[in-house]
Amino acid sequence: MHIQKIIDDGTLWLTLSNPEQMNCLGLAEYNGLADAIIEASADDSLDVIAITGSGRAFCTGGNLKEIQAEQAKGELPGKLVVQKFADASLRLFQSMESTSKTVVAIVNGHCHAGGLSIVLSADISLASDRADFCIPEAKVGLADPYAPLRLGRAVGLPMARWMMYTADRITATKALEISLVNKVVPHDTLAEQARSLVRQVQRTAPTSRAIFKRCLNTDLPAFNREAMIAANASPDAVEGLKAFVARRDPVWPSRPLRANKPNINP
Repeated sequence: MHIQKIIDDGTLWLTLSNPEQMNCLGLAEYNGLADAIIEASADDSLDVIAITGSGRAFCTGGNLKEIQAEQAKGELPGKLVVQKFADASLRLFQSMESTSKTVVAIVNGHCHAGGLSIVLSADISLASDRADFCIPEAKVGLADPYAPLRLGRAVGLPMARWMMYTADRITATKALEISLVNKVVPHDTLAEQARSLVRQVQRTAPTSRAIFKRCLNTDLPAFNREAMIAANASPDAVEGLKAFVARRDPVWPSRPLRANKPNINP
């Protein structure tokens, strides 16, 4: 499991520590983060949970190679493999939203797919000016219902549609402009600014923050687990994962057949 845990002055610092794979999340990481947050929720000595990454990436989402490898083993039907990963990811996001602790995302670099869902699940986000943000699932045939449920609420439907339908990357400056993150700071000052932000949060009353969080999250839409499993076990998803591992362009089974161009010659 590639997660470092440090407790310091009432804060649980969780650092994703797999920089060689851009801090992608396998089953161990999804469940490890969720377990740490659930344990922290029951610890009265902890007030804040801060999540960051090591190296050039904050988090680039699920480990697609691990998913494809599990499916290739054939020990479980492909849909059950997807179900395992879906349940693990939803468990993480739900633990972040349900904990009474204040969760701060410290975005040090690339923040894609499930990494962006971590930011959307956090209460406050601080980003390096080197960070970038992207929802690339459709490029590999996947569809995470979590992002649509939260992204439109954060940035508005037009921008959410743009990010999901095009898989376009946006800069930290743009992320701040559309209210995807709360603050952007120079990369070299990120660690110092993160500690300062945590101290500022801790100067406010934990009970007040917990009540604010409960009220703010009251109208959050429920996750659609069945939609996630169905989408991520589709023929497009199977082809997308194979193409990703093989480093080739996918050929989408669901793409409409192109009609032959009419012969316009006389």
